[in-house]
Amino acid sequence: MTDRPGELPSSSPHKQLLERAAELARRYGRDPGFSRGGGGNVSVKADGVLYIKPSGVSLASLSAADLMALNMEPLAGLLAADPAGKVGAGGGSDAVMSVAMGARLRQAGEQRPSVEVLFHALIPRRFVLHTHPTIVNAVTCASEGPRIAAGLFGDTIVWVPYVDPGLPLARAIANARHVFEESTGRPVPDVLLLQNHGLIVAADEASAISAASGTVVTAIRARLADLQRHAGDRAADRAAAAPPSGPQGPVIAEAVEDALRASFSSKSQPRVVLFDASPDAVRAATADFGRSFALDGPITPDQIVYAGSWPLWLEVPPTQDLRRIAAGTEAALGRHLEAHGGLPTIVVVAGLGLFAVGATLGEAATARDVYLDAIRIGSNAALLGGVRVLAPQERRFIEEWEAEAYRRGVAAAAKS
Repeated sequence: MTDRPGELPSSSPHKQLLERAAELARRYGRDPGFSRGGGGNVSVKADGVLYIKPSGVSLASLSAADLMALNMEPLAGLLAADPAGKVGAGGGSDAVMSVAMGARLRQAGEQRPSVEVLFHALIPRRFVLHTHPTIVNAVTCASEGPRIAAGLFGDTIVWVPYVDPGLPLARAIANARHVFEESTGRPVPDVLLLQNHGLIVAADEASAISAASGTVVTAIRARLADLQRHAGDRAADRAAAAPPSGPQGPVIAEAVEDALRASFSSKSQPRVVLFDASPDAVRAATADFGRSFALDGPITPDQIVYAGSWPLWLEVPPTQDLRRIAAGTEAALGRHLEAHGGLPTIVVVAGLGLFAVGATLGEAATARDVYLDAIRIGSNAALLGGVRVLAPQERRFIEEWEAEAYRRGVAAAAKS
């Protein structure tokens, strides 16, 4: 008797494949250097079935039973249809989800597979792991990213220019693979760097994915360390030179925190306000790098989804006049609301540190962690020659993308 399509196979080899995929997800999902929040996804293929992480389920908690089973034929059909890419306008999320939900081989209510399901289907390896490593994103978010990647890796990786997630990204990956094959006459590498986005590694064995991921991270880390040595580690010197908050620091932090909590919260919807004065948070609060980073715009989709596109850069006078601090904070929030149509998730106080705001402590902590990751990415990208900020249309797509709202909603419901 054979297993019905999409059920967890009773044969040991197939069960082991699903377990290895889940183990791979948990290993990298629990490593903050590779994944924050719900970022990233994993898949494994077996006998025409694609098993993939559901949207909103974190890599860190994924089990073999969580993996959604999809028939690969409809997914391949969507990629082959509409050669002009018209379906991809606006990200094509509706088209992708319609096909993907219809391709499910086990009913799972309204649970969705990852919207990135198409590129998992088109990459012809058994395992595919997609992560957002901070070290790797120093290159993908660098203004000279393609040149730097070519210098580090030559033709052992494929560079994919930034496009909107979903169907456009799947088409871009398919095109990049085709161009590489046509121009070199060689098999396409199993490592892809996605501009301003992250890393994809594919292999027929899970161990090969771990080895390749480590190789990429090690090479970039070595380049950054070399640049820091030759530059006298000027970035660290600048961070250390942040204006001291002095004895008024705790007073200022408490006054700003009170003002933020009062401005964000209501009786029915209290908000958690989390303060951070770690070295990375102080770097975010330096006038030379932190201010421009806050005002120039986001550099990754994760930053937009979890920390917001526009943090508030707040300069508070060194005073113990609490009413003056509160009034200045409230006025700055009002200007931010008028300029950006919403209150910030991150408030960076010059020379002091940063505040993260969320509905729960976990939400605020994730926003803080993602913003600090973005600071690390931006600092290293600057060391590599400059930072590529997401273009306005790229930023707006993520801000308005229904798929990201769904993913955050599922993740929040699971945590609560």
